[in-house]
Amino acid sequence: MPTPLRVLLVEDSEDDAAIEVLELRRAGFEPEWRRVDTREEMIAALAEGPWEVVLCDHAMPSFNSERAVEVLRERGLDIPVIIVSGVMGEDTAVEALRTGAADYVLKGNLRRLGPAVARALREEVERRRLREVEEGLRRNLDRQRMILGTLPLALYTAAPGEPQGTTWISRNVERLSGFPASRFTEEAGFWESRVHPEDLPTLQKSFRGIAAAGAAAVEYRWRTADGRWRWFLDHAIVAVDAEGRPAEMLGVWLDITDRKVLERQFQESQKMEIVGRLAGGVAHDFNNLLTVILGYSELVLGGLPPESPHRTSVTEIRRAGERAASLTRQLLAFSRRQVLELKALDLNRVVGEMERMIRRLIGEDVRFETTLAPGLRAIRADPGQVEQVVLNLVVNARDAMPEGGTLALRTEAAATAEGEEDGFGGVLRAGSWVSLSVSDTGVGMDEPTRRRILEPFFTTKSAGKGTGLGLATVHSIVHQSGGQIAVRSEPGRGTSFRVLLPPTDEVPAGAEPPPPAAAAPAAGLVLLVEDDPAIRELVAESLRSAGYRVRAAVSAETALALLPEEPREPIALLLTDLVLQGMNGFELARRFRLQRPGVPVLGMTGYIDRGSLEGPLRAAMDGILRKPFSPDVLLRRVAEVLAAARPRG
Repeated sequence: MPTPLRVLLVEDSEDDAAIEVLELRRAGFEPEWRRVDTREEMIAALAEGPWEVVLCDHAMPSFNSERAVEVLRERGLDIPVIIVSGVMGEDTAVEALRTGAADYVLKGNLRRLGPAVARALREEVERRRLREVEEGLRRNLDRQRMILGTLPLALYTAAPGEPQGTTWISRNVERLSGFPASRFTEEAGFWESRVHPEDLPTLQKSFRGIAAAGAAAVEYRWRTADGRWRWFLDHAIVAVDAEGRPAEMLGVWLDITDRKVLERQFQESQKMEIVGRLAGGVAHDFNNLLTVILGYSELVLGGLPPESPHRTSVTEIRRAGERAASLTRQLLAFSRRQVLELKALDLNRVVGEMERMIRRLIGEDVRFETTLAPGLRAIRADPGQVEQVVLNLVVNARDAMPEGGTLALRTEAAATAEGEEDGFGGVLRAGSWVSLSVSDTGVGMDEPTRRRILEPFFTTKSAGKGTGLGLATVHSIVHQSGGQIAVRSEPGRGTSFRVLLPPTDEVPAGAEPPPPAAAAPAAGLVLLVEDDPAIRELVAESLRSAGYRVRAAVSAETALALLPEEPREPIALLLTDLVLQGMNGFELARRFRLQRPGVPVLGMTGYIDRGSLEGPLRAAMDGILRKPFSPDVLLRRVAEVLAAARPRG
């Protein structure tokens, strides 16, 4: 059966064209053909295609085979061209083939036309198959380049054991490093010149031994074009030649900065969990002891005349207790075991109210300056914790200026950009903030110290001078409040801490009214529940000295048993510890309210977990009194709860 064939004849002789068509039929083809003899006619015919083969006379009055091939090339058509010529020398034939013709046939030997066409068609099929394979390979390469370009890694080759002798590196190294690939391949020593000095010996040792080991993997810090240190994993293997000798090093350079950040955060969280368990485990009992120490110290001081020689000793006992209480609060704040009471605050007011305390704290040899930005937006934070942040930073600044200097507090609206460094080896979140800066002109810090100062228990102070919890506590409080912290410091050029807290549109409440006098409403019966005998006795004595009547119980069960035996005077207040043997204070409060609705309940606690002070449990209390507390604080808090529960007339 004849093979269909669409053939375009570029021929000025109708007779010759007819003979060529007859020869094709004799060779087993069934041609569908058209004859043209000018450039314009050929262009028009090509638009009607597709054509499978072009038979072209070599030389015509106004056209020739070379120009016909150009027409095809201009239009991107890859149709095989077979030149048919009456007279054609060998040199001319070679030139025709060189310019793109598939074959040539002399008109005096047209029997070759059929086989020439058949071969040209077969070769065209093969070329198309090869083009499809090449196109597939090109698409795969493009896809691989796209994938590699999005990954945080670069591929490279180098001489064995010499990463600085890089012979090739993938183009996405520019995205990773900020430098063009040519810096790595053309500039000797460039790669190693950017490695962190602390990590360079490890890198060099690993790659010097790669020829013997066959592979090496090392993590190190590398300074990118924007000046930041980023962590990279450099993993390389050695390729060997036919004789087994090291020939080339093939490597992968992977950015692992995010992984390092997560590792550090995980390590910090583990430390915080350990410290939190420690703090939570000892806080209750420790604060009970401190309540007794501080309470009786205050009672003794209140009973001593001004001229007593014992006042100094008792005052020192009270100060030691206050320092111990502060350390416990720092442990709880650092470990995030202390419950924050968030409210809208005017940061300028907080700093302004602390100014007198700060001036006493820093001493006369330190100059103190404040710059408070007007119109500052409010923040949402725990007032006591904000004060603790300020005091910790102020104490650090004071200690950094043993010869005196200047301490400056500044508030302002601030904005952070994407990728801005925090000074601790990380980056800040971009956004708008309310900023509190505490700056000093002290001794300053080098980079290794800056990177560690937020670690718990890390301190540069001599033994006995610091716990290493101050800045860790600041960081924890700021983080819990949704903020972040940054530092700038250089040896001999002072330090500046910048606390960034998120602003809020809430309106801060006005200044707190003065606390009511404790002595005025001191009347009524208080049911006291406390299982620690020393605290029970201290609280009972303080309440009685203020005019309250007290019935004391050692447990919740005992207190509930006393209710049916209630004397003529009704109970005015239930004052209970929250952590009791057996039934706890929350359950006691719930049962007490069922029998004595409307009677206020004040809970005391040295420590209790965050979950217990939220939701329904917190609702069972009219107030929480945190241990350690002094008798004055106890009486003021009792008076406040009673006043709030008293009917308004």
